Amino acid sequence: MFYRINWHAATRRVLLETGANSAPAAIGGTGMSNLGTFEHNNESEESTGLGGMQGFADNHVVFHHVQDALYKQGILDMQSVKVFIDRPRSISIGAGALTVAVGADSDPLTLTVTPSTTTDKEVVYTTSDGAIATVNEEGVVHGVAAGSAVITAKLKSDETITATRNVTVTTE
Repeated sequence: MFYRINWHAATRRVLLETGANSAPAAIGGTGMSNLGTFEHNNESEESTGLGGMQGFADNHVVFHHVQDALYKQGILDMQSVKVFIDRPRSISIGAGALTVAVGADSDPLTLTVTPSTTTDKEVVYTTSDGAIATVNEEGVVHGVAAGSAVITAKLKSDETITATRNVTVTTE
C-alpha cells in the first residue's frame, strides 16, 4: 500500500493518506506540503486498515518512514508532532440551495468527506433557525414554516471542520 506524507508546519501535524499512488498529487488544505510517498505492505494492515491512530503506534516501520521524511526537512522534535492517518480535511453537504415545503422532508443531505479514504465521517447537524427548518442526525431537513435557514454539519472529531447549506422553506 502506498502512503503519502503531508506536513502542516503551523500545527505540526502529519497527515498520512493511504491508498495514495507514487505520482505527486494535489494536497488539500491550506498550508499542507507533500513530503513524499512510501510503500509498505503488511498483511494485517491490508485487512484491518490503519484508521485514525489505531494500530499506528504498533507499526514501527510506518513511523520510521514518517520520521525519516521529517528529519530530511530538519524537523527533529518528534514529540511535538501529531500523526493522523486519513484524517478528514474538509466536508461538504451538497451544493446549491435546498428547497423544502412546509411539513415536508428533504432527502438526506449528501455528506462528502475529503480525503475519501478516511473512516472518520461522523457529523452533527444543526440549524440556524428551528422555527423555519429542523434537521435530524441523518441529515434530513424538515420544513416547519416559510423562510430561510442555514444547516451546518460539524465533524464530531474536529468541530473546526464544518460545512453549511442554505435551505428555503416554501408554503407549496
